[in-house]
Amino acid sequence: MLRQPKGEGTWLLSFLGLLQLPFGAMSPARKKPPRSTPPSSRSFDLPREWVSELRDTTRPGQADRASALVAKALQAFLEGDYRRAASLASDAKVFAQRSPRIRELLGLALYHSGDYKEALRELQAFKRMSGSLEQNHLIADSYRAIGRPEKAIEVCAEVHPKEVSEEVWTELLIVAASTLADGGDIERALSYISRGEFQPKEVQPHHLRLWYVRAELLEKAGKQAQAKALWERIAREEPDFFDVSERLAEI
Repeated sequence: MLRQPKGEGTWLLSFLGLLQLPFGAMSPARKKPPRSTPPSSRSFDLPREWVSELRDTTRPGQADRASALVAKALQAFLEGDYRRAASLASDAKVFAQRSPRIRELLGLALYHSGDYKEALRELQAFKRMSGSLEQNHLIADSYRAIGRPEKAIEVCAEVHPKEVSEEVWTELLIVAASTLADGGDIERALSYISRGEFQPKEVQPHHLRLWYVRAELLEKAGKQAQAKALWERIAREEPDFFDVSERLAEI
């Protein structure tokens, strides 16, 4: 299976437009087990738009209870305690089945916990309720993780680059190319990944992830010189990025 670098950048909870959270479209097979962290004593206040949505979608008399659970779930997510975040978001969902925000948060927590089948269900519900394509990369990667590569490619192909942020578009390309490479179709994978941004005005972490995957694909295709040029470019931008120094030493 194609190796993918762990993302060190940030991304926005798309539909929520609120929190910056860690993200990387690393292959599910290479994810580390989720860590458990002690609950924080910090309080977390939900923004007005969250509270408003929960009041509109929660069963009568349960809005405050649902809001408290969501606040705790978001806090747990930020602390990297994804299993606790999923448990709290699932409890909140009982009171607000029609809340896109809760379904997205639950899906994200499940995905980062390694429960890809359940994450897929929740993220698809979010997509259906919100009309947003901003989580298609995680929907596709979940399909890939459960052994449905054809569905992963289909979900990636639904999206036009102008419909999502550049970072989400990049992650879609990474997932699609990795899925194709898993099946041995390196040339098609290279064609897919080449649709990304390789001459950005300002290099962001998602660009480094894109370049890393393309370099590995080039290496698999026997194009060592081109792969080395990309490894060196990544190393100039971020010497400690994933295992780039080791990859350069291997060439």
